[in-house]
Amino acid sequence: MNPPTFISLTRSLAACAVIAAAAGCGISKPYVRPELAARAAGAVPPESVHTSLFLIGDAGRPSNEYREPTYIALEQLASVHPERNLVVFLGDNIYPSGLAQRGDQEREQAEWILNEQISILTNSGARGIFLPGNHDWGYYGDEGLATVKRQQEYIQNLAIPSIMFQPGDGHPGPVINDVGDHLRLIVLDTEWWLHGQREPRAGDDGCPLVPEEDSILTALSEALEAPAERVVAVVAHHPPETYGNHGGFFTWKDHLFPLTHLEDWLWLPLPILGSVYPLSRNLGISHQDLSGGPYRRMVQRLDSVLARHPPLLFAAGHEHTLQVLQGKRPYAVLVSGRGAADHDNPLTTAPSMVFGDVHPGFMRVDLLVDGRVRLGVLRAAEREGAPEEVFSCWLRRGSPARPEQ
Repeated sequence: MNPPTFISLTRSLAACAVIAAAAGCGISKPYVRPELAARAAGAVPPESVHTSLFLIGDAGRPSNEYREPTYIALEQLASVHPERNLVVFLGDNIYPSGLAQRGDQEREQAEWILNEQISILTNSGARGIFLPGNHDWGYYGDEGLATVKRQQEYIQNLAIPSIMFQPGDGHPGPVINDVGDHLRLIVLDTEWWLHGQREPRAGDDGCPLVPEEDSILTALSEALEAPAERVVAVVAHHPPETYGNHGGFFTWKDHLFPLTHLEDWLWLPLPILGSVYPLSRNLGISHQDLSGGPYRRMVQRLDSVLARHPPLLFAAGHEHTLQVLQGKRPYAVLVSGRGAADHDNPLTTAPSMVFGDVHPGFMRVDLLVDGRVRLGVLRAAEREGAPEEVFSCWLRRGSPARPEQ
């Protein structure tokens, strides 16, 4: 090896080492904040549960080879006392670009993807709400508004009263669902804030009128002021806090082998050049990241209301991980975006992280008759889909206590 080649190789290896060190380490197995490891919430008798809220996000990319394990696990649990179960699909219900038009070559596959999720509800007998994510808005397509309306129309045409699409008509919400005697579920469409198209409404003079952000926030503030006996949960697609790619975390693999994002087998090392993509993401190039200007502004505006009238929890998907976050905000943030196995996103720890995992699964929030609220995070076993609870905690030990920190 001649000196120039040796020097070049040495510099490349040094660059790789620097990038790997800067990228940090991600979570490969379930993380539990050390002081909480021995404080899991014990199992509760079935008769003590009033309402169970199941949260599953980014489930719109199921396997074509076998039934998605998370679907099997969720259906199994939702089938037990289905009359008290509500399943919320937290957006990105159809990858990659929502429900295509009739006659489009992607329409059949898109319908199959959505039908697979709908079957969880029809087979179990549980109620369900589908809310839209950025992929349901056509991803980066110009027909985002029409695309999200097609999914709404498809679900409405099923004419199943227990299955809903909210918010409708490309509107951001909020939509209030008072479930039983103990839960107020507030549904938001956060992609409305980030997408270039917004739904016009007819004003008093019949002219198109875009909903004003201030009026939306006022409505949200009023919705949060629920009766004292109701637990308030806000659900949306985009989380206000996350520690994966959308929060700016990338691993050494992202920096050194960026082409694996395109194909799993493309392990072509591109040191320095490969860092351009994750660095640009951290600088706000994507509206779908917390670093993006529109995303930051949306979180700031929503937080201005949520801080004044904190819900018990804010649940979202978007990040393809499972995260329980407490401490940074006056409410718990639940990120449940690992509804399909065909996602592989990194995750790192943070001071506000109570629990984190990168394996497929979903979350369950049980509202007990005595006022307590229990959170369980569940994994789905490969292929057979047997549910396994990997984390639990009390979000509320009794009315009117605040979430544990």
